[in-house]
Formats: sequence, structure tokens, C-alpha cells
Amino acid sequence: MKQFFLVVSVFLVSLSWFTLLPFTQPNILLGILYLAAGTVLFLACHERRELSDSTLGAALSVLLLALTVWVLPSPYDIGASIMLVGTLAFLVRSKILGGGVLAQSGTTFGAILLVQSFALVLCIHVFSRYHYADPLAVPLYVLARILDPRVAYSDGLVFVPSEEEVFEIPALWEGFGFPFLIVFFVGLLGITLHRSRKLQTCVSLAILFMVYALFRSVLFAFLLQRFKDPYIYCYYSATFWSFLPLAVLATFLLPPPRPTEARPPSKTWRDLVPAGLLLLLTGFLLTGSYAFRDPGERKPGRVMIDEYHSRWEWADRPFDKEWYGRDSGYNYYSLGTYLNNFYDVDLRETPFGASDLKDYDVLIIKTPSQMYTSEELRAIEEFVKEGKVRYLGVSNYDAAQMAICQEIHPIASLQPPYSMITRAIEDAILPYCQQNDIGVIVYSPMESGLLTGAFDVSRLAGDDWRQN
Repeated sequence: MKQFFLVVSVFLVSLSWFTLLPFTQPNILLGILYLAAGTVLFLACHERRELSDSTLGAALSVLLLALTVWVLPSPYDIGASIMLVGTLAFLVRSKILGGGVLAQSGTTFGAILLVQSFALVLCIHVFSRYHYADPLAVPLYVLARILDPRVAYSDGLVFVPSEEEVFEIPALWEGFGFPFLIVFFVGLLGITLHRSRKLQTCVSLAILFMVYALFRSVLFAFLLQRFKDPYIYCYYSATFWSFLPLAVLATFLLPPPRPTEARPPSKTWRDLVPAGLLLLLTGFLLTGSYAFRDPGERKPGRVMIDEYHSRWEWADRPFDKEWYGRDSGYNYYSLGTYLNNFYDVDLRETPFGASDLKDYDVLIIKTPSQMYTSEELRAIEEFVKEGKVRYLGVSNYDAAQMAICQEIHPIASLQPPYSMITRAIEDAILPYCQQNDIGVIVYSPMESGLLTGAFDVSRLAGDDWRQN
């Protein structure tokens, strides 16, 4: 029974990562509850062993852990924080407030969380690039077809029919639950460090986790068929109850703890090995925190953002709490920063011509606050003729402005404001679009919320235009 609760403690703290971090909708309270319950269970159930008497190694660990806690963002620093408390308890040899428990089980528990944080970051970067679990697609189909002969398979997709519709289930690593499985697996490895048959236990756990992932995915496929809810994979309750049987099964695979043996005091270099391993892990995490960025692969091509003609959709000023209002409502800074991870991005702060655009592959034109000149429109026309743009559209243009553009290049669409209150485009703009075969895609059809029937003027800021 004690071993079961030990596995459950690791299970709970593994779940806490996926509630504290924004994988779906973060639930901080639930994450703290999982973490607290897991911590209490682990400290109560983990077997205690005689610790070495290496004050030097512990002191070095304190310095490294303090640096790690200071650098790592929350909640990735939780493991290092618990290790730091446990190592300090070891140094002071305090019997107050369970110093012995913190020094032994607390340090082990913190190390498990620290390694789990590393595994989680690794999962995020790997599974964000490689989503499809192609090796598991056919086994998933075979198992599902045994239960329902109507299930079909094509190009890595499993099709599960219901009375009304057919659900398409891609074989994704995330859908099989591998991010959680890997974090849970790493946590269980931390329990087996001082036990026999380590390799056999690791192999057995890996096979169990793989088989369980397949059967769990089959279960969710038919739950999707039954409840017709595509978000069923994201519910915290579904995650908890679907993985809890795995914790029970894993309990039977873990070997029993070895009998505790007294260790004589030692001052050899071996006592510094844990601190050395911690140094390597800390160095890796610190290097990753500052130097590692994985936005994806750089791609050939250059992007130009026209900053000159739009003085309110800023691309050179980040959206923040000190600068808020109508001017920052449509902010291109984040888009420009994101694109810069993949392409060479330039902000154009002056008028441009055909010679300026010839070296670019993408042209981003924001809602203009001033009209383009004929030369600039012809440059854009050449950009279209080169095949870099398929269609041209305009926003907030009146009929006269569209007529100028039409002389140079046909307009495919117009984006004007239009609602039951704002109907100015009905006089001249809509007839012009109809006569010239220009599509109209309106914005603010509900007049920015005024026509929803649930608008509360008292909640508006004093300078909000909807006050009038």
C-alpha cells in the first residue's frame, strides 16, 4: 500500500505540470492542489536511506540550486526550490520541523521535479515540431476496428462513425498522451534509483506505457463517438481518471525497496558526484534559459511591413499595459517579431517603388491612414504580376479611392464597417462594388457589441467612443 501511494504522489505532481502551465486553460488552484497532495504523499511514503556526510558537496549544491531558483521561471523552479530546502536541512542537521525528512525525501522529490521540468520542456519542443505518431496509427486502427467493424483508416487517420457523423481522429503524440506519459515515466524512474533491477523496470514501464497509450486512445475515440465532444481530450477530469489506472498498474512493476544499510562516514571524491551531476543539469538548464530559442527553421525569403502609410497599427512598438487604447488595438509588433524568427523582416518607414519591392517575397500592407500614390500602386501591381500576390483588397476606402486603384489594378474585395447603425456604405460604396464586381467583407457587424443585447455602458472606460 505504501508503494501505491508513492506512485500516486508522482502521478499527482506529474498532473500538476499540465494544470499550472497553459497547455489548455490553466487551472492554478487545481495545479497547486495536485502539487501539495503529491508532496505530502511522497514525504510520507518515500523510503529513507542513510545519507553521506559530504558537507562540501551539499554546500556546492546549495549555491547551484540557489542560482537555478533565481534564473528559472515559475513553475519550472519548484523542483530546485524543494531541493534547496532539503539540502539546507541536510547542512543544519535540524530535527525541528522534520529536518531529516526534508534532507532525505525532500531532496529526492525536488530532484524528480527538476528532471521532470527538463523532460517537459523537451517534450514541448519535440512535439511542437513532430505531431504525428505514424507508427501508432495502424495499431490504433486495428484495436478500434475490433470493437467496431465500421471504423476505417486512411493516410494516418482513423475514422470512427456515429449515427449522425464520422469523426476523424489523427494519430498525434499529444492525442496519445505522450507529454504526460513521459513526465510520469521520468518521475517513476526517480523512485527506482535505489532499487534493484533498474534496467528491467525501465523496459517494463516503457512497454506498459506504450500499450496503455494505445488502449486509452481507443477509449477516447469511442467516448468521442458517444458524446460528440471534440474537447474531451482536454478536460482535467478526463485526464485524471483515464491515467489513474496506469498508476495502479505501474505499482506492480516497481521492485520493492532495498533494505536500508548504514553507510560509514566518507570524505572521498565520490561524495561530490551528486553535486557534480547537479552542476551539469544546472548548467544545461541555465544555458537553455538564456541561449536556447526554438522558433522553428529559418526559411528563405524576405518580408516587408509597410509602416509608412499606417500611423495607428504600429509594428515597432510592443503592446503593453503602459500604452493602451485605440491606437494599440490592432498591433502588428507581435506579428513582425514572430515572422522575424523565420524570415528577414524589414519595416518600411518611407514611400516605396517597384525597385524597392523586387527583393521581397511578402508585402504586408496594413490599414492605411493615408492614400498610396500612383507610383506605389503600380509597384504593388508589379508585385502581383510576379505571382507573389494573387489578389488585392482594400479597407475603409471610399468609391473615389477605389476608382483610382481600379485604373491600375482590379480590386478583389473591400473591408468596410457595416451594421444596422453604421450604414453609410449603402449610398455610394456598395453600388460601386456591385457595378465593378468587388467583394465586400464587412467588420463590426454588431457595432462593436452595441447590438448584442447584452451591452453594459457602465462597464466602459470614460473615453470609450461607445459612450456617445
